[in-house]
Amino acid sequence: MSMRENRIRCALITMAPFPKGNVSTIRFSSYLRLVAEAGADVHIFIVSPTKMAAVNHSVEGVHDNMHYKYMTRITWRNNANPNIVVKLAYYVCGIFKSMHYLRKYKINCIILYHQDTFAYLAYWLFCKIFAVAYLTDKSELPYGYYKMSSMRQKFHRWQLKVFDGFIVMTKALEKFYAGVKAKSATTFFLPMTINQDRYMNVRKCIPEHKYIAVVFGTHNRDGLYESLVTYNHYRKLVGEGEAYRLVLIGDYDKLPVRKELDAYIEENGLADFVDIRGLLPIDEVPQILFNASCLLTTPNEYVSGGFPTKLGEYMLSGVPIVATAAGEIPMYLEHGVHVLMAKPKDYQTLAEYIYQLQSDPIMAENLAANARDLVSTVFNADTYVESLIEYMGNMIGRKRQGEWL
Repeated sequence: MSMRENRIRCALITMAPFPKGNVSTIRFSSYLRLVAEAGADVHIFIVSPTKMAAVNHSVEGVHDNMHYKYMTRITWRNNANPNIVVKLAYYVCGIFKSMHYLRKYKINCIILYHQDTFAYLAYWLFCKIFAVAYLTDKSELPYGYYKMSSMRQKFHRWQLKVFDGFIVMTKALEKFYAGVKAKSATTFFLPMTINQDRYMNVRKCIPEHKYIAVVFGTHNRDGLYESLVTYNHYRKLVGEGEAYRLVLIGDYDKLPVRKELDAYIEENGLADFVDIRGLLPIDEVPQILFNASCLLTTPNEYVSGGFPTKLGEYMLSGVPIVATAAGEIPMYLEHGVHVLMAKPKDYQTLAEYIYQLQSDPIMAENLAANARDLVSTVFNADTYVESLIEYMGNMIGRKRQGEWL
């Protein structure tokens, strides 16, 4: 199917803020903007208000050739903590309103970037009635999947059979979703991709104190405690020498282990050396990473099956990285070539690697350059967009031929 014969008219359904957003926004916009550049009609429908969307001001517009529209309102504004009934009303209203626009714009391919039973089934019915290809982008397993009862796991697997296709981020996810999908459904492997223009407007500044930067999420899977322990070992290694500071970027106040982190900082005398920046607008993060002397990530494992989007941002920054060999990271990055990498919880080795980068700027520069070269190919959506467009086109064609009807 050529674009001319059967134009792709795609809509991504999400609750992630757009165009300024979070890691989810980075994920889907990195490839959809290229799909749009190739001539497809691409729409982003945000079905419900969120606090994170407050940085956006227009309910609709065009960004990087992608048309976006908030179905109700952008954020809660005056009512910062609406009750569950209000949230549910906006959510349901947003879903049904999005269906109006799906018909208006003659959408022939839906990508659901959201995890919810009602949404799964509502859009499945829509796609069934109007012969629309129904895809989902999965960058993780169902939340908390391995902690669920066997009955809940079975229910989640049943839900996933409504999709015609899965766009998946890792090989572990590809294996999982290939095992639960409907027989006629297919998967498309699309690794973590990062917008290569993320650092276009940053500038090099000389900070008052050189620092290590750490970006973390709210589910405690990024190993922030391990980063603090590593930093403490590093400071002891430096001794009387000049040690880097530690800058933490993320929603620290909402971390489930915040009390433990606070206690560790206090007990080890780190309060004057750890700068907790908190949750920042995502467009401000590249500037902080770009001016760091080292970037650190210390997860123990990725039980979600995902791959850290922040690692792509790290690599694109041109700043040397110290990381743990967790999840599928060693499949793509080579120790001593792209990063310095140690086993999870090997605090002393991680600390020694940071000190090694500080002591050997030439090695640090070479590692950073190699990582940047790698991200420009392996983690660049340009590498995969032609195949992705073909995949989407095939899904649309199969649906129109009634293969799933």
